[in-house]
Amino acid sequence: MSLKNGILKWDGKSKDEIENIYERFSVDSDFLPMLFELSRNEDSETGATWLLKKYIEMGNTLSVRLTEEFYSFLHKAIKWEAKLHLLQCIPRITIPGSRKREADEFIRNCLASKNRFVRAWAYGGFCKLADEHPEYRDEARQLVNFAMTEESASVKARIQNAVAGGFLKGEL
Repeated sequence: MSLKNGILKWDGKSKDEIENIYERFSVDSDFLPMLFELSRNEDSETGATWLLKKYIEMGNTLSVRLTEEFYSFLHKAIKWEAKLHLLQCIPRITIPGSRKREADEFIRNCLASKNRFVRAWAYGGFCKLADEHPEYRDEARQLVNFAMTEESASVKARIQNAVAGGFLKGEL
C-alpha cells in the first residue's frame, strides 16, 4: 500500500488508523514531498494535512524550501478539516517575508469561516503573523479585541492560548 492509497482508504475518523499510516510512512525519504502533493488534492487533503500536522507536532522542522512551499499551497485547501490542520501547523513554522501575503490571505479567509475551530486557530495564525511581521500588530490587536467581545467562549480560550507567548502577552 502506498501513502496515497492509505490516505484515500482512511475513513477520516479513526485516529489509530491515521497514526498507523504516519508510523508506516513517516520514515520514507519522500514522505514530506508526497504530503505536500497530496495536500493539494481535495480527495486526500484532510489525511495529508493531518499527517503534516503530526510530523510538525513531533518536533520535526521544514527546510527553507519546504517552508516556502507550505505557504504557497495554503489557499488550495478546500475542506474545513484541512484548513484547520494547516492553521495548527502555523504556530510551529516561521512565516517568511516572501510568503507573508499568502499567509495573510489564507488566515483572513479562515477568519471568515463558519466553523468556530477554524476561526479560533485563524486568530492565532494572525497573531503569529503579527509576531513575526510587526506591520500586522495593530490590526492583530484590533482583531483580538473584537474576538474577545464577539466570539464564543471556546474561541476566546483558543485565542488566549495563542497569544500567551507573543507580542500581546499580558494584554488579555
